[in-house]
Amino acid sequence: MPDAHSQPLHEAEKEITKAMLGMVVYAVIVRKTPKWDSDAETRVSLIREHIQYFIDLEKQDKVLLAGPFIDDPDRPDGLIILKGYDSVAEVEAVVAQDVFHLKGYRTFEINTWLLNEGAFTVRVALSDQGFRLA
Repeated sequence: MPDAHSQPLHEAEKEITKAMLGMVVYAVIVRKTPKWDSDAETRVSLIREHIQYFIDLEKQDKVLLAGPFIDDPDRPDGLIILKGYDSVAEVEAVVAQDVFHLKGYRTFEINTWLLNEGAFTVRVALSDQGFRLA
């Protein structure tokens, strides 16, 4: 796993951030290509395969978060946050195997991200085995 502090930190920064999570993850920004709209019928036929690919990675504990941006069609198509990889090259090889990238419907950019802050709540209901993230 990459060092959480591969960039040199000043001693004061080390002290302030030492209690933070410091988890190295990879933020993959995916963008639509012109083929996204020009060959929509074929693209739609590939959605199940695309989703299953990331579900399989999720089951391997490699996907932290993923999903499309929905507020502006001119913005990048989505964001995938991957974890448990040792390098950008390893992440690139995995993401490139998604059918949308293999068939030219999307391009992607990978950023190594140090995850420090944030919070979420998980509620599990035993009676119906339901759950909710908040």
